[in-house]
Amino acid sequence: MTIPIHNLYYMLCYAWNRLEEGEIIPVGQVDKDEVSQLFAKVLLEGTFHLFKRGLDRGYVSYSDEIQRIRGKIDFYQNIKRNFCRQPRLYCHYDEFDYDILHNQILKATIKNMIGCKGLKEELKEQLKSLVFRLHNVSDLFLRKTVFRQVQLHRNNSFYDFMIKVCELIYDNLLILKDGKGRRFRDFVQDEKVMSIIFEEFVRNFYERHLANYQVRRSYIEWQLEPISDGAKAYLPRMETDITLLSTKRKKKIIIDTKYYNQTLSSGNKIRSDNLYQLFAYVKNQEGSGPFSMQCDGILLYPAVDRGYNLSYKIDGHKIFIRTINLNQDWRDIEKDLLAIVKEAGEEEPPVHSGAVLDEAGGL
Repeated sequence: MTIPIHNLYYMLCYAWNRLEEGEIIPVGQVDKDEVSQLFAKVLLEGTFHLFKRGLDRGYVSYSDEIQRIRGKIDFYQNIKRNFCRQPRLYCHYDEFDYDILHNQILKATIKNMIGCKGLKEELKEQLKSLVFRLHNVSDLFLRKTVFRQVQLHRNNSFYDFMIKVCELIYDNLLILKDGKGRRFRDFVQDEKVMSIIFEEFVRNFYERHLANYQVRRSYIEWQLEPISDGAKAYLPRMETDITLLSTKRKKKIIIDTKYYNQTLSSGNKIRSDNLYQLFAYVKNQEGSGPFSMQCDGILLYPAVDRGYNLSYKIDGHKIFIRTINLNQDWRDIEKDLLAIVKEAGEEEPPVHSGAVLDEAGGL
């Protein structure tokens, strides 16, 4: 599947719900097929933006021998060090400093990115200059857990975008087998990773652009009647990827996003498990609200070799199979995503006479 590098960047900005921060960074000159160049550029331009605003600072705790009293005196250490012979006090004190965790993560990520195989020398030199400017920030050995320890607030919210960029680089910058350098993994080909990004992108896109709909995840209970003691407690809840609810249109739409490197199954049929899942959503939500019988479902895939525009009807609910071409101008992607919801929410689409079966004979 081919996704232009700029479209991938916008998808990530939507998925992270950081579109405004993402638009601050110019990525127009990045090579169209190099993911590593993109994130090196984002890291570079994002850090430059932080320098312009002023790097964030915070209170850092220090423990040291000093000539004047500062902070809290450590009496035990002073007695142990024999204060009378050496008139210096061992104190614990806080200092307002740049050497805080999110700056340390930024510096460590830049240093790791410099060793990326295939990165342009010009970008490497620019990244090295950033490391020099961060000389007053300690070196940090990155681990996955440190990204969860960052604490941010409204005044330094741009760091949230940058930390997400750093974490994505951490997850995909792999050490070479010989230990000399790193390479950037092409995560676009990883269905598991891209499924999460695609789902978050679509949900946040609709939340931003659909003024007439409430956009959310929703939970659906199985409409199974227990006939044995305690059986109800064992029923799981279903959680939708995206639920659109419009009181104005008296309409509910459940969207289930799927990301595959091949849209259809090997028999050139709709994947039966996807249909089962969406049908379970629209059927079991009946009776859950005033518009439950005006609920339709959409299976949304990225287009691979071709697009699909299929519509069906079952038990009063319409089921739409739609694809979105991610290898086109971004404005066309936006237009197509909005058109999919408009069709499901307002118009009666042509209904196919029969369902498409997969090779196993399922729905």
